[in-house]
Amino acid sequence: MLKGAVGQLLREKKGFLRGQTACYSISDVKDQHLLSDEGVLRLLIERIVEAIDMTLVPDSMKFWHFPIPLKGYRGEYGVSGGAILVESHIYLHTWPERRFMRLEISSCKQFNWAEALEVIRNILGRKCKIRTTNTEW
Repeated sequence: MLKGAVGQLLREKKGFLRGQTACYSISDVKDQHLLSDEGVLRLLIERIVEAIDMTLVPDSMKFWHFPIPLKGYRGEYGVSGGAILVESHIYLHTWPERRFMRLEISSCKQFNWAEALEVIRNILGRKCKIRTTNTEW
């Protein structure tokens, strides 16, 4: 018998996992430096995970700053990062110069995507524009 979170989900759904993916396109972030500050982005992920009642896998949160100094690469500056959750994952990508960020939460556990929306507004600013899509699967 499966144990832990996945086993619990299977038992609750009688063998059928139902999940969802929520995507947030966040624009017009007033303080563009928030989008390049790894401490702020780490806090954002931690608070969202807490708000939607999920669990971070220890030591799974990672961030990468771009552009990566590769020969011939001329990309824009930004940060990509995320974490593995017991229930699935959460990832983000930022473009500070454009005052824009994309964030995705995918889970085999149903969650209230509006709770994450509130955390985003509290950390990145109430006046930023947020477009969301939520897909159940």
